[in-house]
Amino acid sequence: MNAHRPAADTPSAPGPFPRPARSGDEKEDPIDREPRVCRCSVQPALTAAQLARELERLMPREARYVRGLRIGGPADAAALLVRVLAPLEVEEFHILLLDARHMLKRHEMLARGSLAGVDVHPREVFAPAIRYRAAAILCAHNHPSGDATPSRQDIELTRRLVEVGELVAIPVVDHIVIGTDGRYQSFSELGLIKPAPKP
Repeated sequence: MNAHRPAADTPSAPGPFPRPARSGDEKEDPIDREPRVCRCSVQPALTAAQLARELERLMPREARYVRGLRIGGPADAAALLVRVLAPLEVEEFHILLLDARHMLKRHEMLARGSLAGVDVHPREVFAPAIRYRAAAILCAHNHPSGDATPSRQDIELTRRLVEVGELVAIPVVDHIVIGTDGRYQSFSELGLIKPAPKP
């Protein structure tokens, strides 16, 4: 499987979140698939002070609007999120609020946890989505262990979020799990979330 190699600040071409291909009747366990790689991402030479400034720029205390960026697929989301999430030593859960054309309306950090996990409730995820009238959301969190493979807890949480999204008519278009070296896994590419319709 080819790795994603998006440019750091250049979103990939617009397009839907694709469903992974299947050959014949063979069923592949999505958890066993190799993580994607975002080459845009990690800068190990960053000092703690530089990282703090970068995080403050991207994620101030009140998350600011970042308009004009189209999230056309997992690579676009990874290009935005890897720089923030990959260097962290504890798990954080973030969401991207999207409009009807999947243009980015807002980026929010919802919860900070520990090395082993982060607790998130669906109401915390959808409260800002409803408040800011998002048409769709994309979820993301990091694995400080370095392994971007979704855990069973990640899968269960995402299933609940998708169900709630259907109830409130704000679909969850993807959930990105980011490792420490720029590798990431996309729930939509793994077939764990239905592909979003093309805006």
